[in-house]
Amino acid sequence: MTNTKELIEKFNERVDVEKQYTKNELCAILNDVYKDVYSKKKKSTVKREPTKYNIFVSENMKKLKEENPELTRQDLMKKVGELWRETQKKQSESVEQTQQSEAKSEQPEAKSEQTEQTEPTETVETVETVETKPKKKGGKKT
Repeated sequence: MTNTKELIEKFNERVDVEKQYTKNELCAILNDVYKDVYSKKKKSTVKREPTKYNIFVSENMKKLKEENPELTRQDLMKKVGELWRETQKKQSESVEQTQQSEAKSEQPEAKSEQTEQTEPTETVETVETVETKPKKKGGKKT
């Protein structure tokens, strides 16, 4: 449901049709309804989980600040960024190495499977043709 629909519905619930309201009373009711609708929307939003980078920065910023108290916040962020790049590079290299070693260990297995098959296998595919009559073009005959 959109906010506008919800506002109108709640406003109609709070207003008594039999009673005569002043302009200020209607404004006060509308303001209350507006606050209710929009405060619920904000409270129901889910906060995103911090990324790996955010966690890394929060953990390493304290360490770097203790080691280098003379550095400005901008310089500290540069250092943290450099550390992040280094760790990501190391992780990607280690992942590549493990993938390569896994690929090498799988290659002998694939060769042994190929040598086991001595007879070639053939597949035969049959195609069935179906004749269709062409549709007649034209309108009604008079």
